[in-house]
Amino acid sequence: MRTEPGRGATRWLSLAAALTLTAPGPTGAAADAPPPVQPTFLTATQELQLFPKDAYAAAGWRMNNWGKVQKVELAFPPETTPTGLPAIEMRFLTPEGKCNVISPTLTPDGAWRQQPFAAVSFWVKGDGGGRQAHLYVQTQGKPSYVWSFRLDSPEWKKVTLPIEGAFTRDGDGTDLNNIQYCMFNAAEVVSFLAGDIRLEPRNQELTAQSCPSLVVPLIPDAAVALDGALDEPVWQRAAKAPPFVLLASGAEPKERTEVLLFADNENLYLGARLFDEDTAGLIAKQKDRDAQVWQDDCIEILINDNLDAKTYKHFVLNSTGAVQDYRYFLSPVADTFTYDHAWNPDWRRASKIQPKEWTIEVCLPLAIIELRPGEPFAIQIGRENHSGNEISSLTKTSRFPDSANFALSLIGDTGATLSQLALRMTDPKALTLQAQAAPAGALELTLTLADPYGKVERASLTTETDATGRVAIPVTISTPVEGRYRLVVSGRANGTPLAPAGVAFGLVLPPEIQFGDIFLNPRPKQMELKPERFAFDAKAVIGIPKDCSERTRTTARHLRDELYELMGMQLPIVQAPAEACFILALRDQAPSLDQATADAVAKLPAEGYFAEVTEKGVTLIGADEPGLYYACVTFLQLFRANLIRKHEPALGCARILDWPDRPMRIVVHWLHGRWRPKEPCYSLDTLKRWVKDVLAGSKYNYWSPMFNELFAYDDEARMTPGGSTRYFMTRDEYGELVRFAREHFVEAVPAFQSGGHSHHLVIPHPEFQEPGYSHDQANVLHPDYYKTLFSIYQDLLDATPGAKYFHIWHDEWWHQAKTAIADEFEGKKRWEIYRDDLLKIHEFFRQRGVKVMMFGDMISSLHNGGYPFHVAKAIDDLPRDVVICNWSAKTFPGSTKEFTDKGFTVLDVFNQFSAPAAADLPLIRGFGTIAYGHFLQTFGYADDADYPGYAHAIPRAADYAWNLEHDPQLPLGEWRRRYLNNVNALYSFTPRRAKAITFKPVDLAAFANLSTREWFGDPAVAPALPRGDTEIAFIPMTFAPAEGQDVVAALPGQPAPRADLGGRTVKSLIFLQGVFLPKDKRAALKKRGTEYVHGIPIGEAQIEYVDGPTQVMELRMGINTLDVTPFPEARFLGEARYTHDIKTNGGANASLYQIEWVNPWPARQVRAVIWKAYETEATPILFALTAGE
Repeated sequence: MRTEPGRGATRWLSLAAALTLTAPGPTGAAADAPPPVQPTFLTATQELQLFPKDAYAAAGWRMNNWGKVQKVELAFPPETTPTGLPAIEMRFLTPEGKCNVISPTLTPDGAWRQQPFAAVSFWVKGDGGGRQAHLYVQTQGKPSYVWSFRLDSPEWKKVTLPIEGAFTRDGDGTDLNNIQYCMFNAAEVVSFLAGDIRLEPRNQELTAQSCPSLVVPLIPDAAVALDGALDEPVWQRAAKAPPFVLLASGAEPKERTEVLLFADNENLYLGARLFDEDTAGLIAKQKDRDAQVWQDDCIEILINDNLDAKTYKHFVLNSTGAVQDYRYFLSPVADTFTYDHAWNPDWRRASKIQPKEWTIEVCLPLAIIELRPGEPFAIQIGRENHSGNEISSLTKTSRFPDSANFALSLIGDTGATLSQLALRMTDPKALTLQAQAAPAGALELTLTLADPYGKVERASLTTETDATGRVAIPVTISTPVEGRYRLVVSGRANGTPLAPAGVAFGLVLPPEIQFGDIFLNPRPKQMELKPERFAFDAKAVIGIPKDCSERTRTTARHLRDELYELMGMQLPIVQAPAEACFILALRDQAPSLDQATADAVAKLPAEGYFAEVTEKGVTLIGADEPGLYYACVTFLQLFRANLIRKHEPALGCARILDWPDRPMRIVVHWLHGRWRPKEPCYSLDTLKRWVKDVLAGSKYNYWSPMFNELFAYDDEARMTPGGSTRYFMTRDEYGELVRFAREHFVEAVPAFQSGGHSHHLVIPHPEFQEPGYSHDQANVLHPDYYKTLFSIYQDLLDATPGAKYFHIWHDEWWHQAKTAIADEFEGKKRWEIYRDDLLKIHEFFRQRGVKVMMFGDMISSLHNGGYPFHVAKAIDDLPRDVVICNWSAKTFPGSTKEFTDKGFTVLDVFNQFSAPAAADLPLIRGFGTIAYGHFLQTFGYADDADYPGYAHAIPRAADYAWNLEHDPQLPLGEWRRRYLNNVNALYSFTPRRAKAITFKPVDLAAFANLSTREWFGDPAVAPALPRGDTEIAFIPMTFAPAEGQDVVAALPGQPAPRADLGGRTVKSLIFLQGVFLPKDKRAALKKRGTEYVHGIPIGEAQIEYVDGPTQVMELRMGINTLDVTPFPEARFLGEARYTHDIKTNGGANASLYQIEWVNPWPARQVRAVIWKAYETEATPILFALTAGE
């Protein structure tokens, strides 16, 4: 392993040689403690430096110990922090945690104690292994605060610990300005250096970039011929835009661009002179509308009407008048931001070429660009001067277009301004915008804040400036997320309209948890983690009540089997034992509890549970049978989270009280798409593991698999013409899966799409296709349609005995028409066709005692049930026992109330994940997500933002569905950034069937065959690897030295490299690996995804045993491996225990993926690992290998 910091000439102090505390606890200073020290207030940064230079010495810092055996050493090396202060070095010798390194006490008074502080910061240098240490702050007669931090860097690193992230037993109740002293400790064997401890000011100035502003005059009597000449008098009254600047650099372009703007009551007018020394050489190849006009010499106009820093309407015009227009918007169909290239609004334009310039005139109707005089908007204007090899724009931007860098604008007269904008942060939710207003006086303001995900918050306020015009404007962020924000201020100053002003700024939030911290999903509502530990062995038993139900016995068997998979220990289940390490019971059969716990358990709602781990054992109590099962699920997650750090039959003590906020938590699952010729189906074992670990393991209780023509129906010829056996699941397999899901409290809701999106019905039955549409729309008026549809329904009901619901989907009817479609079809209004279809289907299921579940977009007047066919009229005739899955609520928040007002049960169920509007929360009975496919990470390597979002939405939506009233409303991207590495580790944990494992690195230096310095011809894109011994995600790993060949690559045309293990007996192997995939080969590899259902096989690790047999661990793109420079959101893989983020040699982000293979024959000796590539565009790379013994 790496040399511990400071080792060598360091003189470690023995316990006797150091000043010590005589008391066993840190509740006060001992008599021999050094005198208090006075902190230093650093006026330049507003930080408080707690200890002066001379306090970092043996006369200042000291140790304390519980017991006579020394458990900590302290030294004062010559090394200093990057700020020049001395450092202290600590070495904690045991994992017990009963020892501290304690600072000098601080003076009890001083002006600094009146200042508010938001965080503690210090410099630390560890071994880079990621082990955990703790900082305690003891305050004067008030609580002590405790933070955990990781020793994840072998170099000096500044750690900032906000007060909001501290643990305290006594409530918050104070500020850091009451600090008395601080101390370090650790519950692991670690050593590290630390120094320059400071308190960070509560008011932090943010780096904010002011947004340019451009006021457009309103000229109602304007007259423009629109011939491109710019010769009308009104152009003299227009606003002149600032000079354009070059893309990225912001420098002045060689060719100038002058832009003029004004508006009348109905239109925005833009004129431009685009100077060019050689207009004869202008590039103008495109002639057709919506061709790639941006590839010509052109001008581009982008309008963002709602200030979300995300969307825009885009107009492109070249020198000969060819145009391209589209919009980037939040699609109510796709539930995500998307491009609409079919958008062709009616706007007028003209261009004119002259010897030294070309000019344009543009008229954009305000109704089309959704602008109103007096209301702020954002605008960007760009010039693509390809003949001159220049791209320039109105405002500086690093790429074009980027709506976060638009200028602010407003149509109308303004006489007031806000300038000198500066932003300070009190905490991540509270900012203060300081500004200079002219004129001074009363302000009536509207604040518009756009977060990195395009969510907009607006607030109105009135305030006043001081006599000089200075004003402090409070800004609130309801749910802070990391990334770039934009704040826009508009309104009036002393009754005079303000020119819009704004700032763009970035929030960088401290990590809420580190990898290896205890994180459960869904998060329990009440959880207390304790430092004590519980350990068990093969003598442990699982105790259940003597008269318990068979269902309780089933839950006990599930716990037993899972513990066996994790630890290889078969615990007996005993009825009413005298003593048991594990006690499982319903609350009316529970053992005696203290009164407070008994009262809390008695109040638990359905599916609630109590779980407690003490040093003596584990108690799991359910409010009912599902609650008892969820108690086991939570305990197993807690155990796996402990095993991530160290594989042993022990875990930290905890006390958990938890319950769901809503009774229905659902994954609507498009189980299978098109036929995959090389791998048509998932194995039943794979699906069972997914149901158990992901669905039930996330406390979902409904699963709605959507079937298509590839299911083995009773009459195969009905859905697969000719009786083909091309199916992905048989009825028996599905029936077994349904029974398995019920054992884990997951109810199957079979689903089959009809009407809209009916390709799986229309392809085998082309006679059902409605004229004028593609195979997406069925003709429900065909005389044989319901005979076929109802036989399919019956098949699926027969395969799902006892089904409570059937999901008919029924969304997006009459989309994707080939021609204009009339409101009537075969003599009936379309809304009547839709209504009658629903009533027929409802009656079919009513007779069988099954309730209908459906999507609600077609019966919402706000969504697809509105224009053009007004299908929403059908809702009044629909029986009220239909359950509506409302995916419209994201973009049409009023739709949920629309349904509940009419008496329907509503679940908010979204593509990917979105939090419902606050007003929806009391109305909905449940929550869920729509998943397309299975693991879905398969597509992430191809720069596809959507599919990783669907996969990651499953654990995110589970957390939200369980904690709907307690959730912090984090968007999916922010939740992923904070938690997904920990969540993936829970779901991807590979059971080892071993009581204890010791991990030892395998030195690959002798087997390396590729140098990252050469890395396929471009060392800049190679990952910048650690060197030598280190620890990654608690696994020791050895990297080759920097010189020469340093990684193992499965290179095309060369023999597969072998790593010799010398006959080791291993229980598991942990691979740190990734893939080299050139950009120009990504598309070709993605096409291979149409051949496989579960990732793309690109290689394998062959494990060769001494006595001859081999085992294979396959590498599947998007499942357990990915390219080392992936699309960022895709890098969290469903079967990778950890994603290790580093940099390339060129400074770009890179990721390596840690996966584990568990030896099915642990008694056999392993001779070698063979690293092999398949014939694809990807090259598998092995960076490090560790054996678990």
